[in-house]
Amino acid sequence: MVSFMKGRYEMRAIVMLCVLLTAASAWAGTLVDDFSDGDFEGWGEAWMLHNQTTWKVESGVLTGDNPSAWGTYLIIGDMTWQDYEVEADALFTTIKNNAASIEIGLRQNGQVGAQFKAITFVLMKASWLGPEGAYALYFTNNAVTVRQTKARQFEIGKWYHLKVTVQGDHYQFYVDGSKEIDIDFKTLESGGAALGAHSGVAQYDNVKIKGDAVPDSNLSVSPQGKSAILWAELKSIK
Repeated sequence: MVSFMKGRYEMRAIVMLCVLLTAASAWAGTLVDDFSDGDFEGWGEAWMLHNQTTWKVESGVLTGDNPSAWGTYLIIGDMTWQDYEVEADALFTTIKNNAASIEIGLRQNGQVGAQFKAITFVLMKASWLGPEGAYALYFTNNAVTVRQTKARQFEIGKWYHLKVTVQGDHYQFYVDGSKEIDIDFKTLESGGAALGAHSGVAQYDNVKIKGDAVPDSNLSVSPQGKSAILWAELKSIK
């Protein structure tokens, strides 16, 4: 009888442990920002050659206005982020420099100039780069390398849902639920997530980032959540 009761208690303990672990995984690892609080506090700027972008939040939408052909980014996270996914609604409204793009960057190092490194997934119109469509671009030493591309339509003035995932060296890029890019890339091991502005006006909303090292927070409503992931954390790690 004692052995039977002990077995029952041990089984209950195992079940409770499983429940707690499942709950912990559900609680942690999701960061969201819909910019409904009117700011982008917790994000920081990174860029390549120079920064001419004006970032602002109006009516709950993040807008990046960049007249330059050099991309600039709002970045969040720290150098410990490895395997994670980022999704956001995105819209390009105005061409200012012979191109149009909406983009999500992964594993960005938060540096500027020639030290800036990232792999970025882009829906783009740029005749000087290639056909209209989806791109995986690698940035380093103030230069861009096309790693993969897929032709598809990109309409200015239309909202798209973008999603990018990385697991190990494997990256995938989805546009409105359709997989456009599937690539292995070994150069970058970790880094922050980013939204980009390039050659015009891009808008973003309903950002969601999930991953083991990502803190559970809502930047739109929680000052504590913002302080947990402030840009200063990334800057201090570099």
